Order: sequence, then structure tokens, then C-alpha cells
Amino acid sequence: MDLAVCLWAVLPGAILWGASFPLALAAAAGPTQDPGRLVAGVYAANTVGAISGALAFSLVFIPVIGTQWSQRLLLALAATSAAVVLAPLLRSRARPPRLSPARPAAAKLSAIGLAAAAAFVPLMAWSISPMPWAAVGFGRFCATMIPEVYPGVLDQEEIELLKRAEVWRITLRIVNGAVQYEPQVGGRPGETLTAAIRSSVDAWIADHESELLAALRKGRQLGGEGPSSAAAGGGAVTRYCAFLGEGVNVSVAVSESTDGFRCFHGAGKVQASTEPADMRLQRMLGHLSMLARSDPASARSVLVVACGAGVTAGSFVPYESVERIVLCDIEPMVLKRVAPMFAAENNNVLDDRRTQVVVDDGRHLVRTTKETFDVITSDPLDPWIKGCAALNTREYYEMCKARLNPGGVMTLWVPLYESDWETARTFIATFFQVFPNGVLWSNEAEGEGYDAVLLGWVDPVGKINVDDLQDWLDRHPAVAGSLEEAGFGSGRLPTEDYGETCELSVDLLATYAGQARDMAGWLQGAQINTDRNLRLQYLAGMALNRYLGGRLLRDILAYYRFPDNLIEGSEARLAALEEQMAQSGRHPPARDAW
Repeated sequence: MDLAVCLWAVLPGAILWGASFPLALAAAAGPTQDPGRLVAGVYAANTVGAISGALAFSLVFIPVIGTQWSQRLLLALAATSAAVVLAPLLRSRARPPRLSPARPAAAKLSAIGLAAAAAFVPLMAWSISPMPWAAVGFGRFCATMIPEVYPGVLDQEEIELLKRAEVWRITLRIVNGAVQYEPQVGGRPGETLTAAIRSSVDAWIADHESELLAALRKGRQLGGEGPSSAAAGGGAVTRYCAFLGEGVNVSVAVSESTDGFRCFHGAGKVQASTEPADMRLQRMLGHLSMLARSDPASARSVLVVACGAGVTAGSFVPYESVERIVLCDIEPMVLKRVAPMFAAENNNVLDDRRTQVVVDDGRHLVRTTKETFDVITSDPLDPWIKGCAALNTREYYEMCKARLNPGGVMTLWVPLYESDWETARTFIATFFQVFPNGVLWSNEAEGEGYDAVLLGWVDPVGKINVDDLQDWLDRHPAVAGSLEEAGFGSGRLPTEDYGETCELSVDLLATYAGQARDMAGWLQGAQINTDRNLRLQYLAGMALNRYLGGRLLRDILAYYRFPDNLIEGSEARLAALEEQMAQSGRHPPARDAW
């Protein structure tokens, strides 16, 4: 059915679009006009109009009135143009020319071709394998998510019944009319609300899971009130949109939940939030960049590629030694409207006197700047979003490495959620090829893999002394407080019951998950993301709605061994660190295996 819908939506417009230029020529033609001049003049007008229209709508109309009214304006202009083109033809009273003998044959062939195409469309649509209609309406959510959520709980027959259950029809009612499918590249205004809508849906499904499974086992479908009634005013709304805007490069939104969490949506997907797991990762990107250095106070200049909520950039504000923070983002609206809404979490980094805001593509800035930095941290949008894979290529990492001062450090965000093995292996192997001394630090949520930080040094690695690190943190309470706000020092896993507290240095270093030398076996055969292939552009999006982070992290930790080449310290603290790591599944293999 998707093929039929696309043909009905696109084919008539394509035919009319193709006919517009010949019609324009016919309308402009005169009895004594030179054909060459006529075609050249109309073609020149068409070219000038295309350039002017692209500039006007990109720089004026879309930023001022938005895409919806811009599209309406385009429709009005198209209708006006059609009237202008057709008016001379309608006024013409000349007798229609006789058809040449060849034209009736051509007309017959055209009719046969159109009839064949009309018959071919339903034939192709009929041959497509059947799929639950609810899956089509919600970004193939059912088809991709259910087998991951309920493996081993339901048999295949029950999974198929679940796909057709009333809960998914309720889900469809919420998103119907806003989005047809979950966005993968950029988005319309409605698409930026997808993640906010899904959060309410997922919460409702979780609350009714036991009822749903019981109903399925009894062979009946579940009805009743759901999030759709809440969205229509029949119940409590748990998330609402605080800001929605259309930027030059991407549509953005900021949503807030009733439990106090705020999310930044870019290109239809949550890119940053104040939820514990996300805050932990954003602070890790900043603090690991500083604290993994031999002397944290030696870092003077920082480059942050991609602003988002600004939390990573704000992690550098408590460091008194930092003299310059260059914050780069390609989307002006993120810097002007989104980041200020997270001022409490990002330490008002945009108003800090040391901060220089640069509106530019991160790759372009790194390639063209003459400045070098002590720290470069890169946290772009997901690599499957248009253009973002270029910020995860071998050549980009090499450019970043060339912009690091001696002793410099680079950190990078790596998503494990909504990733598969090939995506994660390509991500990590590409970074390790440029930084062979690289290290992977894991950010876990409820004991499962969520995302991670890749860290690489430009020079040979010096050991991190856990005792010196703790002493340094004790002398810098602002930095320690920033770590504590992200849950460090409160136990290894950010759960409701944090349990016993532990030292900040131990808790931070316990996020260690592996390094290039130990992960070589897991990365063997991994393809590299380069400028020539942009592999991640096409690979990363294949695992949307598949939450395999737990399994990915377990596979990575199968190659874990204690990093005695990276970390040193007193016996007591090293023992505490090993114990903390063991509690989160970091168990070294038998000695003889090495």
C-alpha cells in the first residue's frame, strides 16, 4: 500500500511539473517570434526564478512564517502561475490544428501505456507482504520494537496478536495526522513532537502491560482509555511542548514533563535531556576530557562541537584553569533559544566571559581554524541524520587530532541504544584507528548499556593516579559538585536506591569499559567510516527502535581486563575500584587466557 500511496501522491504532481515548461513556452510564443530567443528567454526566467525563490524561502519566508504557511504560499503562487500560463491559450480563438497521421497512433500508444501503468500499481501493491496497519502508522514501531521488548515472554502467535491489539490502535490515533512515520532525516514541524508523544505512549503501555498480557492470553483484545483520551483532554498529560521552532538546518523543540525533566528534540529525536542517564553522559564528556589528563589544571582551551543543551560545554565552566571555551553549532536556533532553556544545567555557559559562540559546521571549523586546543569534545546528532556521519569519519578525527596541543585529549559520544553490532563496531574501530591509545567509558542506565564516551590522547598515555585525582577533586569543590549533580559518588548505578556512597574518583573511573588493545578481538573485521563511504550515514539508522545496548555492553565487557596500564594508586583505592567495577559486570577473564 505504501507504493500505491506514493504513486498517487507523487505521480500527478510530477506529470504536471513536467508539463509546466512546455506550457510556459506555448504561452510565451508569438507568431513571428524567433524560437531560439523564445526558449532562451523562458529558460533564463526559469533559472532566475528558481534562484530567487530558493533564497527568498530559505532566508525569509521559512524563518518568518514557518514551513506550513510557506507551503501554502507556494501553492498560491503555483495556482497564479498556472492561470497566467493558461490564460493566453484560453483566449485564443484560433481553430485547433489538425492532427498529423502519426499523432493518432502516438495517442493510442500513450493510452495503452497509461492503462498498463494503472494495472501495474495494484499488482505491485498486492504483491507486498502484509503488515499490521498500526505499524505503518507509527514508524514501524510495532514491527521493530515488540520482538525486542517481549522476547521469551510471548510466543510468535501472541506477538502477532499484540501487533493487532487495541493498544496499538490507540497509539495510532495519537500520532495520526501529525506524522506518517518516525523521521529519519530532518523533519517537518510535527515530527519534532514524535519523541514527546512516544514517551507518554510508552509510559501508558508499561502501566498496562500486565493487563495487556493477561488479555492476550485469554484470547481477547484490550480496550479502554489510553493516552489518546489524555491527549484529547480526557486524562492527565505527562509531557508538553515548551518551545517549537524551525531552524535553518533542523527543526527543534523543547519539551517538559510533569516530573520536572526537560528534553531537547532535534530532527524529530531527543538529543539531550535533564534525565539522570543523559546528564551523566553529558557531564562525562566534559569531565573525563579534563580529569583524564596528567594535570587537569594544564588545560587552557576547549572546543565543543555541537551545543545541544549546552551541558557538556557547561561542564568546563567550573575549571578555573580554562581560559577559552569555543562552542560551535551549525544551527543558530539551538544556541539562541534551546541552550538558554537549560541554563541551570549548563552553568550559564553562553553568558560566561570565556565562551566564544561560533555558528558553523563543526567539520568546517576544525578544518579551517588555525587555533589549537587542549581539549576537543564532539557530540553531534545521530550519524544517520543527514550530514552527521561526516563528523564521525576517520578523516574528521584526524583533523581533530591535528588541532590538539601536545598532551591534548579528544572525547566523543557513542550511542549504544538504538545501535546494532555493526554500527557500534564501526563507530569504535574508526576512532581507535586514529587514536590507537583510545579508551571506552560506559554510561549505564539501570545496569544496562545506554551510551558511552570514547576518549583518545594525542600523545602516549600517562597513568591516571586515583589518589591524586581524589585529592584534586577535594581541592576543587565546584568540579566535584558538578560530578555529584550527575550522580557520581552516589553508587555505580543511577537507580532510586543509590545504596552506599563511594569516592568520586573511584566512581568516575569505574565507568571504564575497555581500550583499543583489549578490544581488538571484538573489533576484528569492522569496517571503517570514511569520507568516501560514509558508512554510518546508511548503517546507523537500521537499528532504530531496537534497544540492544545491554547486549552490546556485555559483548564488549567480555574482553574486559583491569586497566593497570592506565590507572595506578594505593592498594586500598585500587581494590575499591576493582570491587566497584565487578559490581557492574566488569570481571577479568582467567589469567591464562592472556
